[in-house]
Amino acid sequence: MIQTIHPYKHSDLGWVFDDPAKGLDKEGLVLGIDTLLDQICERFQLNPVAGFDVEFSDEPIDNPAVVLQKLEEIEGQPEVHGTNYLDEASRTQGWLCPNLLKYFESPPNRIYCRIRI
Repeated sequence: MIQTIHPYKHSDLGWVFDDPAKGLDKEGLVLGIDTLLDQICERFQLNPVAGFDVEFSDEPIDNPAVVLQKLEEIEGQPEVHGTNYLDEASRTQGWLCPNLLKYFESPPNRIYCRIRI
């Protein structure tokens, strides 16, 4: 199943996205994922403040701009739970927080991401 978020760069908070259906408001994208989003903006000449749609799935999709490979799941204090991923093309590593489980039953081995402008 393909899902969509709309990340954008908030002037005070950095990269965030909203998903009212999942109870998420200005959910932060940090610890490497922000770097990956900056790289995407540069590659596709996108305005980070306006943001863009990211379609993603744990199943292969046509023309993925990013494929995230799971490196490790992190357990510990609530603020450090989550999953580390690696973008195979740029070799950028990033962390996705436990809210990933609002989209998947468990952290997938791969997440395929397509950019919609």
